[in-house]
Order: sequence, then structure tokens, then C-alpha cells
Amino acid sequence: MKVAGKAKVQGGDGQSGLGGIASATFDDVIIGEELTVSTGTKETGGTGTGGGVSFTVMDTLIVPVINLARADATTTDNLTFFADKLNMSDPGASTSFKLSGINGSDSAIIDSVVIDKGNTFSVTNDNSTVANALLINNLDANNKTARIAIQDSTKVNIAALDAQDAVLSLVVPNGYVGAAPVLSATNANINDALIIVENVDPYAKATAQAVAAGNAPPELISATSLIANNNTEVEINRGTNPVWYDVTSWDIDILSGTVTPVGTFRPYANPGLKVLSEGHAASAAFLNNGSDLVAGDGITQAVFAAANAGPSFFTSISYDNSRYDTGSHVDVQGLSILLGAAYGVDVSIGRFTIGAFFELGDGDYDSYNDFTGFAAVRGKGNTEYVGGGLLARLDFAKSESGFTYTEASFRAGRASVDFRSDEFWTGYRYDFDSTYYGFHVGLGHVFNITDSTSLDLYGKWLYTHQGGNEYIAYGERISFDDVNSHRVRAGLRLTTEITDTVKPYFGVAYEHELDGKAKAWVRDIPIDVPELKGGSGIGELGISVTATEGLTLDIGVRGYAGTRRGINGTMNLTYNF
Repeated sequence: MKVAGKAKVQGGDGQSGLGGIASATFDDVIIGEELTVSTGTKETGGTGTGGGVSFTVMDTLIVPVINLARADATTTDNLTFFADKLNMSDPGASTSFKLSGINGSDSAIIDSVVIDKGNTFSVTNDNSTVANALLINNLDANNKTARIAIQDSTKVNIAALDAQDAVLSLVVPNGYVGAAPVLSATNANINDALIIVENVDPYAKATAQAVAAGNAPPELISATSLIANNNTEVEINRGTNPVWYDVTSWDIDILSGTVTPVGTFRPYANPGLKVLSEGHAASAAFLNNGSDLVAGDGITQAVFAAANAGPSFFTSISYDNSRYDTGSHVDVQGLSILLGAAYGVDVSIGRFTIGAFFELGDGDYDSYNDFTGFAAVRGKGNTEYVGGGLLARLDFAKSESGFTYTEASFRAGRASVDFRSDEFWTGYRYDFDSTYYGFHVGLGHVFNITDSTSLDLYGKWLYTHQGGNEYIAYGERISFDDVNSHRVRAGLRLTTEITDTVKPYFGVAYEHELDGKAKAWVRDIPIDVPELKGGSGIGELGISVTATEGLTLDIGVRGYAGTRRGINGTMNLTYNF
């Protein structure tokens, strides 16, 4: 028998009498989609009962889904299912058994299950309360790679499990509480086998609860007769679970016929979750680029534009491409724009300049993380911000030797960031926004070296705050803390005049990030933290050109080395009426 789609064998539906018994016997059966074997039902309003069903495969059965269902509890005749060999040795030939309402009078038997190629044999149960609802005389994974997922081992009787020399993955049921072994058999041979426990999170939870209550830990494998040797290994594949457990060793007891876990069962965060925090760190780094634009070219251009009487306008544009050492590293590139207006006025102690600005930025990032025990992971995403603020500078009275100044700015707005990865598990993706704000204060002194050359020595403190957020992944709440960046910078800039309209400048500085930690949590368990903390050297050069009366163009470039490595280019326009 060969069917490309679905096949169904069902007993007769009774109305005024007993429904007929459906019986089918085949040598070989290959079904492309789904096989349903079901008893008949009692017709609505009728007085009869449904009929029984019998399905027999004398040789080989190949099918991806098998539904065994007692459709009506009043059915007089029983459900009988038999297959000599269920074959899952071809690539992709997994089989899912679904049991529904099987009782003690029914008979569901497979003489031999052959599984290989990493295929999965799974059994789920719906209202089949009888023990051993499905009997498997021999489950053959000998020298093979196989996966077994059984929802309730009390409903599946495996007379013999042959997993010698096998790589056998046992999938722990979701919601498992340790009431029954993950897999039970009368006889089990796991000599030289590698047993891999999948979906270990619920298993570890049940184990931890059992140990905490003073009970024996739940069993991975239980057998009346267990054959194992010193080459038998048990490993756990923690997979995508946000929370992992310290289930690091296993007790293989031949006398009691059990495989059980031992250890402290301490929960800890999946190390791979750090890649999510890299997105938050990248967003904070990009916000710092905006802070640099305000506290650097922005305030310089505002003062320059407002040097004469009347209102003035300035525009600063910055493109940055930098790599940040975060423990791994993240590359951030993007464009930041500042649009502002400034006004200057002479006061008794010097000249005071105040300005207001609008800012926005659009950037991309790529993160790179290396982990012990599994492959490196790359992530990427977009980060944006939009906001505004105020800036001010006070130049104290000037003398022939120079003058002192102090400056400050404040900014606030909304920032957004998303994360995605083709290498990390697809369930971990987010897109959220949060509030940001920041300020800077600075103090400097300008020395007039000659009539055409000056040296600016300065120090600055720059602070940026980015709000946290949270989202749900694989049923767990992952919370991102606020990121607070505290940077101190000291430097100098030498400016000279080639002509009245052309002024090149050169500078060096050192900056140190004191914080910049992108902390995150899952179940109040800390995730490995990327941080921007560290020192960087900065070198800059540029030129300012007065194109026409009132209009000045400034072009500059900066290079970074240290914790931050990269290049930044700026273009500034100022106009004074």
C-alpha cells in the first residue's frame, strides 16, 4: 500500500445498532503524510455504538504521523494496531505517534522500531490512561544517531532498547516534573553509547526540586536490566533555553537499572545571551557619538557663529565607524546630525554664548562574540536616536596671553535599537526604544602662542544615560538595565592661521570610559556583561575656511586607538547674519 497524502481506517459509526468492524492487512505500507486508525463513533441522536478497527502491517511501515484514536468510549469493539517494523532510517523519516483514549482492551504493538540519521521517534498522549498503551518489542538505535521524545514513559512499554554504540538524544518533555523516567525499558543496552539530554531546562528544574525536597533525582533512563560500561557517556544539550543548570555529571547504576543526574543544579544564564546585550551596548556607544558632536564641534561652532552680534545658526554632521572592545567586540557605524541656533552677548566677566539644538542619528552595528563550548555568534541591528537640548559657554575676559572658558550642555530624547542574527537562535530578536539624556561640563584655557597660533588645553566630563527595557524569549523575561556612560577626556588643540579665511588645526586627547556596562538579567540571574569601559587615544586634524562673509565651512577627521578604534569625519557649517 502506498499513499502520497493521508490515509484513514475507521470502524463503522453506529446509529440504531453496532457499527461495523473495519479490518485492513498489508505487507508494506508507505504513507506520505498521516495515517489515522480510529474506532467508529455513535451517531448523534442514535442508540447504537461505534465499531472497532484492526490495522496490520506484516512487514515495513513508513509514515511521518500515526494517530491511534478511540473515537467513542461506548465503542464495543476494540482498536488493534500491529506493525512488524516501523522504519525511520532514511533522512527526514521521523515518526510521531499520537495516542488518544487507548484503553486496556486495545492493542497497539510495534515489533521493531528502526531509527537513524538523527530522526525523531516521538509519542504524545491524550486521555490514554492505561499503562503501556503502546508496546514496542525492540527499539533499535544500535550504532545509529537517533532522537526519542516520549511525553509520558508510563504509556510506552519498550521491551528492549538497543542503543549500543549509538548517539542517542533523549528529549525531555515540556513541563516535566520527574514523576516518571524520561525513557523506561525492560532491557536497555547503552554500552559505548553517547546519551544526549535535550530540553534540559525542565528536566533540571524537576531534578533541582526533587533534590531540594530531599528526594532522589528523577531518572533519565529506567530499566529492569541495564547494560552499560565505562565508555557510556551522558551529556546535556542545553540548547536555546535562556536559563541553564549545572547538571554536569550522571550516575549510571547497573544494579538499580537507572541513569540519574548528580550535581548542585545551580541555575545560570545561557552564555550566548550576551549577544543580546551587545545591541544595547552598541546603542549606548552610538549615543556617545552624538554627545561628542554636541560637546565638541557643536559647541565650538556655536561659539564661533555667535562671535558677532545677531542670531547665528550652525550645523554639524558626523560620520563615525568605530570598533569597541566590549569583552568581545562590536562595530558601530552611522551618521549624526546637529542643527542649532546660538546667540552671544558680552557680560561683565567676558562673553556668554547660549544655544539650542535638534539632534538625530541613524546607525548600524555588527557584534562578534566567541564562546567556550560552542560556535562564535555574530549579531547585527540598527540604532537610532532623535532629541534636542541646550548648550552654553562662558569665555572669561581675554588678555594678550589668552583666556579661560567653561562650557556645558544638556540633551534628551528617544533612542531605538533592534537585534537580529542568522547564527543565534531565531527566537532571540528584539526591537525596542527608550529614553536617553545626558550632559557634559568642560573647562579649558586658550594660550595665544603667537598672533596667528593658539593652543587650547581642555578637560571634559561627558555623561549619557540610556533607559533599559525588557522582552520575552522562550517564555523567559529578559530585562535590560539602564546603561550609564561616564567619560573623562583631556586634550589639546593647536590652531593656526594661514590666511584670514583659512585656519587648520591639530589635536590629541585621551579619553577614559569609567562605566558603560550593558547589564541584563533573566530570572534575576545576571547575563554576561559587555562594557565600553577603558581608555582610548584620539588624534584629530581639520581646517576651517570662511567661504563668504558670515558663512564658514569646517572639515575635520579624528582617529581613535585603544578600547575604541576607528575613524570619525565631521563637516560643520556656521552662518551669522
